[in-house]
Amino acid sequence: MFNEDWKTEFLSREGWLDAAETHAGDDWALRKFSRLSKGGANVILMQSLPDDHPRATLGHKVEDYVRIAKYLRDKNFPAPDIFAEDVPHGLLLLQDFGDISLHEIIRDDDAKTHEFYIEATKLLLRFYRELEPGSLDLPNYFDSAIYKGRRRLMDWYYPAVTGQKVTQTLMHDYMNAWGDIEKSLPSPVMKFSHADYHPHNLMIKDGKIGLIDFQGAIWAPAPYDLVNLLEDARRIVPDNIKKACLKIFEDNLDAEEWQNFKEWYDVLTVQFHARVIGQAVRLAVKENKTRLLDYIPNLKKYLAAEIQSPLMQPLKEICDKAGLDFTGSTSLNLSPDLFALEAF
Repeated sequence: MFNEDWKTEFLSREGWLDAAETHAGDDWALRKFSRLSKGGANVILMQSLPDDHPRATLGHKVEDYVRIAKYLRDKNFPAPDIFAEDVPHGLLLLQDFGDISLHEIIRDDDAKTHEFYIEATKLLLRFYRELEPGSLDLPNYFDSAIYKGRRRLMDWYYPAVTGQKVTQTLMHDYMNAWGDIEKSLPSPVMKFSHADYHPHNLMIKDGKIGLIDFQGAIWAPAPYDLVNLLEDARRIVPDNIKKACLKIFEDNLDAEEWQNFKEWYDVLTVQFHARVIGQAVRLAVKENKTRLLDYIPNLKKYLAAEIQSPLMQPLKEICDKAGLDFTGSTSLNLSPDLFALEAF
């Protein structure tokens, strides 16, 4: 998949061809990470398909990774230093943040879990305060695939759980419900968003957080990254941690800002879960990737509680009418005939 001649030429030019190389990870995008070790120094080699390759992953441009990393470092945020780059061939040499992410901390060290959730939230407060909208050319949340993805609850999860194809009328009513909910809110405060701010992407080295996988950053309603962190599909974050992290923003925003933040937090949370529960089914049906299906019980638990909010009444009415019940056990019908496979 990756051009070894390009890699050899790049490492030779940068003086790392004779380094020891070990595997350092892969991700959902078509990228490969290797740790290069030489003379007591380590760097990370990132190999990606070139940005113009037909199989390159949407929203994972190497050019954007470089541009956003430099922006964050210029603003004194902990993005990795880029020691060398060959963007046309999808190659970067990056600062090594080690192998321990917040995910491993959560799994292995209860005593430090609370501490690093707090530190991750304080970093988001710095995003809010220090990164001015428009200071970097980024997509807007409301024009993004992330926002569009709220429809996946109906495009993918609804057919799988009811055994019925989604009708144009149902989808129209569902999207109108979202419009009604958003119209009931004040205009959101837009801020820099990493857009994939979860424990796997928060590296911990020498007691400090390092940011990775930020190439899809956007300008978004301010709470979006905190929603990703605290309303994670992979795990149920303890209530005491959620409350402590939200309190950081409450204590540092004025009353009007906090009201705006909290209302949009609640809406973004449901949009996030609606997108991910549909994405789990979509990946299983279209690409035979079933790992996300393991998170559906968590997502159902979230959604069952969230749509009870008065703010979510338009959405609850549509779900009730459609027979979508997020309580109890659920069997999924993944027959491709149920789905519009061209759906987003």
